[in-house]
Amino acid sequence: MRSCCQDIWSLGCVFAELLLGQPLFPGESGVDQLVEIIKVLGTPKREEIEAMNPNYTEFQFPQIKAHSWNKIFRPRTPSEAIDLMSKMLFYDPKRRIHPLEACAHPFFDELRLEGIVLPDNVPLPALFNFSSHELSQVNPMTREILLPSHHRKHSWPALPDSVCLENQNSGSLEAAAVHEDEKPSMTSS
Repeated sequence: MRSCCQDIWSLGCVFAELLLGQPLFPGESGVDQLVEIIKVLGTPKREEIEAMNPNYTEFQFPQIKAHSWNKIFRPRTPSEAIDLMSKMLFYDPKRRIHPLEACAHPFFDELRLEGIVLPDNVPLPALFNFSSHELSQVNPMTREILLPSHHRKHSWPALPDSVCLENQNSGSLEAAAVHEDEKPSMTSS
């Protein structure tokens, strides 16, 4: 059965390729690719193999230590980007970051600044139009990050009572305001 965990793995591979400028796990075949994955992530533990595919728990993989992400990516690669990508690439699908938690990751903090525009002063597309069902899937702190304080005043009434009550009980809504004192811009440095 397919789950979003497989999509998160794929997203992590594509994200890593964007950061590197080349595939993270190149390979001519499935076996070649598995060798490349092990060369980067190290040999999976028995429980990780079982989580991926219980039919291969007795298979003997070569014992290889994981590489540090800092040795794989250029020094100028933002640490937040490496952190987000690394949370997508766990052998055990259950350990991979949830899609909405990925959206709330600090790598995307700049997109949550009030008044942020693209380099040509083009406004960003709608980024905070989550459904109440989507918001009910994450904890209150993640919801507060996903819906910046400047956007909550417009979207808060659309949330179901259970979500609003949970947020009211979790503390101040202003606690998740991110970098409010910074000047919004999306220009490359």
